[in-house]
Amino acid sequence: MLAKANVMTIHIADYDIWHKQLGHVSPKTLSKMPMCTQKFPWVPTPKFIPICPGCAQGKMKSRSFPESQSHATRLFELVHSDLKSLPVESYHRFKYFIVFIDDKSSHMWMSNLRKKSDASKAIKNFEAIAQIQHGATIKRWQINQGGEFINSDLMDTLKGLGIAIEQSVPHQYQQNGWAERAIRTIMDKAQCLCFMACLPQSWWEFCVNHAVYLIN
Repeated sequence: MLAKANVMTIHIADYDIWHKQLGHVSPKTLSKMPMCTQKFPWVPTPKFIPICPGCAQGKMKSRSFPESQSHATRLFELVHSDLKSLPVESYHRFKYFIVFIDDKSSHMWMSNLRKKSDASKAIKNFEAIAQIQHGATIKRWQINQGGEFINSDLMDTLKGLGIAIEQSVPHQYQQNGWAERAIRTIMDKAQCLCFMACLPQSWWEFCVNHAVYLIN
């Protein structure tokens, strides 16, 4: 009889069972159940929680994307681009910055922007730099479906220059992953520099510029 009671107690307070019975709730939610539910047993949360196959498959928003095996063979043959919004206006009143990455060399360029609409001018300026300073012609431009790039004047300019525009599928940011990862790396370095130097958040433009310099 004692052995049977012990078995029942183990099952009543088993974390894995309650996790599944309650629709794969998080550990934090499960820990609050005794406080908001009558006669709910106290379920100890294990120190090491193994990965739940149901959560891993059922809560996954999209399948992982395989790493791209295609790369440009010449400089400026393919340029990746994306725009980052900052919550604080910078020292020179910038709110955004746009990054350009050459697929062949991985070299980065960036430009600070006051408005999203300024992205069009920044892209035109970068195309001029590639042509005049480096003697290269941009063949393809990889961008996402963000509103900053949906501009008829910009699209007409790029098409007039013979540049092929490659846009990612809406809400599939992995297709523009190179630019996404570049911005994440830039921001990580910039934030570290800003905090360690005790600079105000409005000085992010200087930290971002220096981070791009260090990465290159």
